[in-house]
Amino acid sequence: MGAALQSDPEKATLVRQQYREILAPQIRSWSILSANYRTLGIFISALFKAPEYYFEFEIIGFSVALAVLIRRQNTAHEALLRRLHPPFSTGSVAGQAV
Repeated sequence: MGAALQSDPEKATLVRQQYREILAPQIRSWSILSANYRTLGIFISALFKAPEYYFEFEIIGFSVALAVLIRRQNTAHEALLRRLHPPFSTGSVAGQAV
């Protein structure tokens, strides 16, 4: 993204707008890993008088959630990069890190 901002300063607002449109919803979805849901998990497992369920919820449930969030974040990031670097754009170098 830094390269896109530096390569054409006139389009910086457009780059920032696209970043917000594509990645902001993904970033907000990471709140599912917050302490609120962990506290809810502890409460539910205590309600059923089975605290061991909380650890299963923590290990399995949040690991799956984390994997899904990482995959969605990577997909959104790739979509942003595709928008910023349209195919056959001039001046692009193959294999250039962004």
